[in-house]
Amino acid sequence: MSWVSDLFEYAKAVGNYWWAIFGWVTFVTGDGANWFGAKDWLDRKIAVQHRRKLEIAIMVGLVFYAGFEAWNDQHGKLQTTGDRLQYWQGVAEARREQIEGKEGNGGLQAALRDAQRGAATSGPPPSVIRPKPHLGRLIAYDGPSIYFDPNAPNGPMGFLGVRFPTRNVSSETISIEVAHLSVSLDGALAMRGDHLNKGFLPQTQTMPFNFKRIEGVLPVSQDNKTITVEFEVDYDTVPATGIRRSYRKIAYPLTWPNGPKGEPQSSEPQMLDSWER
Repeated sequence: MSWVSDLFEYAKAVGNYWWAIFGWVTFVTGDGANWFGAKDWLDRKIAVQHRRKLEIAIMVGLVFYAGFEAWNDQHGKLQTTGDRLQYWQGVAEARREQIEGKEGNGGLQAALRDAQRGAATSGPPPSVIRPKPHLGRLIAYDGPSIYFDPNAPNGPMGFLGVRFPTRNVSSETISIEVAHLSVSLDGALAMRGDHLNKGFLPQTQTMPFNFKRIEGVLPVSQDNKTITVEFEVDYDTVPATGIRRSYRKIAYPLTWPNGPKGEPQSSEPQMLDSWER
């Protein structure tokens, strides 16, 4: 019985324009020309049999007119709904990358449900969609490195500290700190610290993070193979927009090109792990 409901919906839509049809039918069947005293004039100008054919043709034309206007109304509503749906799908897509990986598929489905509800209930979409910008990386490191005691009086050179100058590559001032730092010599802990050197770093400027062993020089010999440096830098914009975390784990293989009493060199630093969150 679906065709019955479809027919009813069609009649309901066309009904708004049936006034033209019924008005014409009433005029013709009721010999409406008499109401205006025009019947005699029409009989002289147009024969009755020809006039009836013309009246029927006009009535058929009015039927098509009513159908077209009903279709045009529904088409306009469908276009408006489609525009709204397209806008809210764009909003859902903008939210997807923020949700994905944090709230999982459930969060994504919630965003899509919000978009569908918005398409059904909201007004016309704005001319420009401005999704919230994502958190981005705002810092860069200028050559993390280790250094040794340049004044060792006797014996082999000793490990003294680590430096990793950090540059603000954004257009905003940021608050920054070294959340964690650890250095190991062949797996044995050489130095460690947490929440170090908290401060503010203006745009385009560099923070010269430079840390020395509190215990002093750590002797290094040709038996030692690798110094491993691991650090995490946390930072945020001013005013705050969300904490970013930057992590590096770097291995420095040791070589002795100048003999056992010379300064050791790192042949080629090796990036063991890194991420930005």
